[in-house]
Amino acid sequence: MRRTLRTNGPAPAMRGLFAVSPIGRSGTGRRPDDGARRAHGEAPVGFGGYLRTGYFVEAVFENRERGSLSIGAMVGVSIFLRQRGLPGSKPVAAPHGARGG
Repeated sequence: MRRTLRTNGPAPAMRGLFAVSPIGRSGTGRRPDDGARRAHGEAPVGFGGYLRTGYFVEAVFENRERGSLSIGAMVGVSIFLRQRGLPGSKPVAAPHGARGG
């Protein structure tokens, strides 16, 4: 178990953050939603009602989309720079563990 966590540590950590992020969003997004409702003369909704609104769902998926695109861009740029021979990266044909430079 310990070796599995050491080897695959980032994956379970990211899954955990992926699962917990809507909880944070539910706490921080309700106040602006209630303010917008009050500005339009509507009554604020309760916590359970907020979780079923399109505002919450849209905010969660926009956040995940933005995160996925930024991670994808970082991976793409890293691959591009490695193939170009960036001094800090190992050569493409080098064995695992070897560093270029």
